Amino acid sequence: GNSNNAVANQQQALGNSTAQYQSGDSNYANAGQYNATGNSATQSQSGNSNSAYSSQSYAENNSSYQAQSGSGNYATTDQSSQKNSSADVAQNGTGNSSTVHQWSGEANSADVTQNGSANYVHLDQYSGTYTSTATIYQEGSNNSNEFQQEGSGHSLTTTSIGNGNSITGNSWSTSPVGGQYGADQS
Repeated sequence: GNSNNAVANQQQALGNSTAQYQSGDSNYANAGQYNATGNSATQSQSGNSNSAYSSQSYAENNSSYQAQSGSGNYATTDQSSQKNSSADVAQNGTGNSSTVHQWSGEANSADVTQNGSANYVHLDQYSGTYTSTATIYQEGSNNSNEFQQEGSGHSLTTTSIGNGNSITGNSWSTSPVGGQYGADQS
């Protein structure tokens, strides 16, 4: 239906899982998982003007997957102070936006795929993170990619296909040229 709202909060428990599916226009999905172990959040939206927010903090072995199809969608994934987290964001359509924050964690992984035009992605892995990987794929025109990596042992792979794409890297705490800071980056 239209104008739906889905909110799930899981706190201080083991083995939590959240799955939210929405179809229609102007939907909103929010999944919060805090102080827990073995969490997983999956949000899928089809339609126009959807919004998805996933937050996982102070926990181990978290995973968040957000998929959006349509135009004008927005997705934000926050993962902090955790171990072995993974964030997957896939967007199809026009005018989508994605933000992934991973900080103070270990062996984080982020995969962002965008198909269409005028998409934007902001991805950062910082503040004590190490051996994190980020893979960003964009297809179409007028896409934009901004990334930040600080720590050690990070890996970044970004691909842009089409016209007008841009890739920008900067530091979380300072403003030097480039996008990876620390040791053993690739």
